[in-house]
Amino acid sequence: MGMGKYQGRLEWALGIVLVVGFSIAMFIPSSAPGWVLILVFSLSYGALFVLMLSWAYTRGLTRIRLEKRVKKHDGFICVWCSYPFTGLGDDGHCPECGAGYRKELCQRLFGLAYRKYTPSPQEFGKRESAAWREAIELREHPELVQPTPPPVIEVLVDAPVFSPTKEQRYEIDQLVLRRIDPRKGVGPMLGSIKYFCLVLAISLFFIMNWGIIPANRLNGPGVFKWMLVYIVPFVGFLICWLIPIGIRKRTYAKARKHNFILCPWCRHGLSHLPEVGICPGCESKFSRWACEQLYLNAYRGFRPSKIELRERETEGWTEAVRIRDQES
Repeated sequence: MGMGKYQGRLEWALGIVLVVGFSIAMFIPSSAPGWVLILVFSLSYGALFVLMLSWAYTRGLTRIRLEKRVKKHDGFICVWCSYPFTGLGDDGHCPECGAGYRKELCQRLFGLAYRKYTPSPQEFGKRESAAWREAIELREHPELVQPTPPPVIEVLVDAPVFSPTKEQRYEIDQLVLRRIDPRKGVGPMLGSIKYFCLVLAISLFFIMNWGIIPANRLNGPGVFKWMLVYIVPFVGFLICWLIPIGIRKRTYAKARKHNFILCPWCRHGLSHLPEVGICPGCESKFSRWACEQLYLNAYRGFRPSKIELRERETEGWTEAVRIRDQES
C-alpha cells in the first residue's frame, strides 16, 4: 500500500514518543518550570503532527495512486516496487528491482490488500501469510522462477509516409522547442505556465522601468505593492523551472539503467520489451529506436551543433508521434 520499511519504523518511533510524551505530561506537577512543559508538549504535538502527515501521505495520496495502478493493470504489478508487468510474461524477474514474480501471486496479494475478496479474519491472515512467504522467497531466490515469453503484440511499423496533421505538427514543434518536454517532467500545462510567467514578468519589468507607471508610485510607501506586479510572475517562473529538477535527476538515473530506452511520454523503462510494442505505463505505442534517440539527445553528454540537434529532435519526435497515433 505504499509504506516502506523505513516509514513503518518512523511511525512506530513517533507513536512511542507520542505516548510517552503525553503520559509524562499527565504527571508533571503544576510547580514545574515552564520550559519543561513547553519541551514535553512540543515533542508530543510535533510527533503527532509528523505522524498525521506520514499517515495521510501513505493512506491517502500513495494508496490512491497505487490503487489506480492496480486496477489499470489488473493487479499484475510488482509487490515490492509497484512496477507494472503488462507486456511481460506471466512468470519472470522484475526489470526494476530484480525480484522474481508470478502473475497469480501478484494478483493474489493485491486482491487481499484491496479487498477484491473478503474472507474471514482467520482465513485472511492465513492466505496473506502464505502469499508473503512465497513472495519473499522469490525475492531472495529469483532463480526459482523460469521466465516465460511475453505476449506477442502486433504494431504496424512499415506504415506509409507519415504526413502529420495540423495538431500533430504543432505538438512536434512544441516538443522540438522544448516548451513541452515529457522526458524532463515539463508537461503541456507546466510548460505553458512557465512560458506565460516569463513573458509577463519581462514585459511588466520594462513597463515599470520605462516611465509608464508614475515615478512617485515607484518610490513612495507603497512601492512594495508595485514591485509585486512583476516579482510574482517571476517567482512563478522560478517555481515552474525548479519543479522538474528532481524529475530530471531520477529520469537520468533510470535512463542509464535502461540504456536510454524509456517511454518518451511517461518515462517508463522499456529496455526489457521488444523493438516495437505498447508501453505498460501509459499504453502508448513505442519504437525502441525513437525512444533511444530522444533520450540520448536529452541526457547524453555530447553536444552536437544546434542544427544537427534540432534535426535529431524533429526526427525522433515525429517518429514517436507517428507510432503513438497510428491505428492498430
